[in-house]
Formats: sequence, structure tokens, C-alpha cells
Amino acid sequence: MDRAEKVKILWDELLKEGPTDDDLRYIIKHVEPLREEVWKRLLEQGSTSGNLKWIIKEVEPLREEAWKELLKRGLTDEDLRWIYRWVRPLREKVAQELLKRRPTNKDLRWIMRDVESLREKAWRKLLKKEPTRSDLKWIIKHVEFLDLELKEEVARKLLEETPIEKDLYYIIEHIESLKEEAGRKLLEEVPTNEDLRFVIEHVESLREEAGSKLLEKGPTNYDLRWIIKYVEPLREEVWKRFLKEEPSNDDLCWIIEHVEPLREEAWRRLLERGPTNDDLRYIIEHVEPLREKAWERLLEKGPTNDDLCYIIRDVESLREKAWRRLLEKGPTNKDLCKVIAFVEPLRKEAWEKLLKQGLNRDVLEWMRNHYFPPSLREEVSKLLKTRKEVIMEEIMALYPY
Repeated sequence: MDRAEKVKILWDELLKEGPTDDDLRYIIKHVEPLREEVWKRLLEQGSTSGNLKWIIKEVEPLREEAWKELLKRGLTDEDLRWIYRWVRPLREKVAQELLKRRPTNKDLRWIMRDVESLREKAWRKLLKKEPTRSDLKWIIKHVEFLDLELKEEVARKLLEETPIEKDLYYIIEHIESLKEEAGRKLLEEVPTNEDLRFVIEHVESLREEAGSKLLEKGPTNYDLRWIIKYVEPLREEVWKRFLKEEPSNDDLCWIIEHVEPLREEAWRRLLERGPTNDDLRYIIEHVEPLREKAWERLLEKGPTNDDLCYIIRDVESLREKAWRRLLEKGPTNKDLCKVIAFVEPLRKEAWEKLLKQGLNRDVLEWMRNHYFPPSLREEVSKLLKTRKEVIMEEIMALYPY
């Protein structure tokens, strides 16, 4: 007896017993020779909308038929939303059906995001419903492929809705053509220092005006950083003011990284004040033109093992030098674990060094619980096994389940 005959006999027996909906669903999904017959039976029995939605989601060959059947019977809005969420291939058809009804603002936002062919229609419908500020911001942020003209229209609508400062941030970040207008609105209110820094960073045409306003407000050193970086006409004046405020080492490091015209002077002042190892590590990582000088200074001060591990991991050009210095100082097991975990080119050498130094259980547990390549994970797991576990594995190999 072949498989088809056997399945037919079993199906006849199941019919006598009275199959449940779950039985029929299983057969429709998994037993292709009986699919059509069981589908017809479901329809004759007046299958529930729940069954039909399940078929739409799970049984691709019957999807279109189940969709048409549901349309005949009458779909609720919730049915449509469920199918929209779970069945991407039907999303456009569901969206068309939703648009014929009374879609919520949320429905229309989804359609704008997901169904390009209906985007304009959904937007026009949303306009008639009077979109909220939240709707407009959501569209600007999430409808990535909104064409520029439509995106500008959405943003323009938001500007007309008496936008709050966060709305203006949205427009400045996402709509190039309206950036200056939104920035102007932000300046016309009573801008905070944060607002002014945001305009300085993002709206080039308003930088000098925003920088001047910020200077009038009694700026912190953090505020002054933004003017020094972005507002060239005010840079010299603000740099002198900045120095009078006794900038911290963090301030100077930030200037060294971001403001090339002032880099050398800020570096000189940092050296005069005495940079910490953390300051030097920061310069080494982020400021390539001063990397060698900062490295030499760190060597003079005496780098810690943490300093060296940091450079080994993050600064490829100094990796070999820092690794040799670490080996001279004597790495701890934890230092070697960091190198093994994060620095692939030195992994083999660090692992061999770790084995020579001797492994204890605490180190092995740490290694097993952190990121390590699969080959080393397996080796660590072997080393962690107790003698009892090894014996039991040998017994189980001889007498498997």
C-alpha cells in the first residue's frame, strides 16, 4: 500500500470519528493530497473567520481563496488589521479595503509607511481627518521612502500646528528644505541652551545668530564647545573666554579632537596642566595627528595594564607596541582574556601565554560566559569538566540511550 492510499484510509476513519477544527487545520497545512477536499469541507461547514484568517496566514496555496471567502462573509476592521499585520503579501489589498471604510489615524499611518501605491491616498484621507502633531511627527520619522514633495507637505502642516520645540527638532533633522524656517521658529521662541546648541550644530545659516544668543545667556564650558567647533566668526573670541573659564582636561581633549585650528594650542595647554592616562588614551584613539606624541607621553608616565589593553583593542597602529609592552610588564590572566576576546590577530599568542601562566576555575568560568570563538569555547568547556563528568560521558558513550 502506497502512502496516498494509506492517507486516504486514515482520512476516512477520521471522518467517522468527527475531526475537530484543529485536525482539519493540520491536514490542510501539512497533507497536500487532502488539502482541497478538506478545504471544501471547511467551507461547507461554514468555517469561522478565525479558521479562514489562519489559512490566509499559514497556507499560501489557499490564501487567495480564503481571502475572497472572507470578503464575501464580511470582514470586520479588526480582521483587516490582523491580516495587515501578519500577512504581508495581502497588505495592499487589505489597505485598499481599509481605505473604503473609516480608517483610524493609526491605520492611515501604517498604510503610508508600508504601501507605496496608496501612500498619497492615505495622506489625503488623513488630512481630512485632521492629523495630530503626533501623527505628523511619526510620518516624518518613520515613513522613510516618502517622496520629498509629500514629506515637505507633512512637515509644512506640522509647522502650521503651533509646533513645540521637539517638533521643530524633528523638522530640522529630517526636512532639509524647511530646516532654516524651523530653526528660525526655534530662535524666535525663548530657546534654551540646548535649543541653541542644536541650531548651531544643524542649521548652518543660523549658526552665528544662535551662537551670539548663547553667549548672551551665560553659557557653560559645554555650550562654548559648540560655538568654538561650529561658529568660525566667533571662534577666537569664544576661545579666549573659554580659557578664562579654566577649561577641564575633558574640555581640552574635546577641542583637540574636534577643532583642528586650535588643536596644537589646546594640546600644549593640556600638557602644561598634566594629562591623565585617560586623557592620553583618548587622544591616542581619536586624534591620529597627535597619536605618536600622546603615546610617547603615556610611556613616560607609565601605562597601566588597563591602558595597554585599551590601546591593543582599539588602536591598530600601536597594537604591536602596546602588546610587547604588556608582555614586558606581565599581563594578568584577565588582561589576556580581554585580548583573546577582542583582538583576533593576537588571540593565538595570548591563549598560549594564558595556558603557560596557568588557568584557574574562576578564569575559565569568566571565559565561558563571555564572547569567545567557538573553538576556544569548546576547549574551555573541556577544561572545566570534572573527572566525574568525564567518566559519565565515557559510560554514556558505551551505553547510549
